Amino acid sequence: MLHWNPATPLLTATIATLTWVSPLAALAVQAPALVIGAGGFVAGIGLTVFGTLWTTTMQREIPPEVLSRVSAYDWFGP
Repeated sequence: MLHWNPATPLLTATIATLTWVSPLAALAVQAPALVIGAGGFVAGIGLTVFGTLWTTTMQREIPPEVLSRVSAYDWFGP
């Protein structure tokens, strides 16, 4: 089983979102479809890392009695 516990999970999650640049950059330079697809794959991994760290940090830091409300607000967006 894979276990990774970064010291600063939200900073790591935010940095993981930078992978979304890869397919956009490939599109900008008119790269072949395979390169664009690989960039999308890398971006998907970054989104997965972000989502996992964000959700686990919320569950770890928000008291259980208000987690549902905070999560609903998070999904709604500020």
